[in-house]
Amino acid sequence: MNDHLSKFGLCRHIAGLDHAISGFFQPPGNARTRRMVTAFTRLGNIYWALPIYVLIYVWRGCEDTRLLWAVLGAELLGTAIIVPLRYLFQRERPMPYHASGRFAPWNCYSFPSHHAYRAFMLCGLIGSGYPWLLAGLLPWAIAIGLSRIYLSRHFLSDVITGALLGLMVGCGIGG
Repeated sequence: MNDHLSKFGLCRHIAGLDHAISGFFQPPGNARTRRMVTAFTRLGNIYWALPIYVLIYVWRGCEDTRLLWAVLGAELLGTAIIVPLRYLFQRERPMPYHASGRFAPWNCYSFPSHHAYRAFMLCGLIGSGYPWLLAGLLPWAIAIGLSRIYLSRHFLSDVITGALLGLMVGCGIGG
């Protein structure tokens, strides 16, 4: 547990639980399942989110841009929250991550999960205006979070924190 999170009193206990829980989620040697979960977890990254945001714009008739601007604002706010938290806690990922490119420094840390933030932010934001969509959005968001743990990209507390932040921002902006 070589991270700043384990140095904060109660957080040390949480970090210990995270490591134990992550061991339970360690994937078996089934390569097919791992490929399927990897493909699914990508639905929570920004490269898939941007086309979804465009679809929201088109779905709303290209006239009402409030939802699109709310989603984009929540996305920017999430980055403004998550990047400093990652630098503050510098929590290593369960499995070392060798990121490359412009976002490598902050993306090598795991706390909190940006994928979980984005998925639950969309639940809060879209669900505030269209509650009937939550029947599909919530299982999708939960599955994104669990996939991050399964793939050893995040600990459970990373995902829970990202999800709570996402819900707070999404419901706050959407409500």
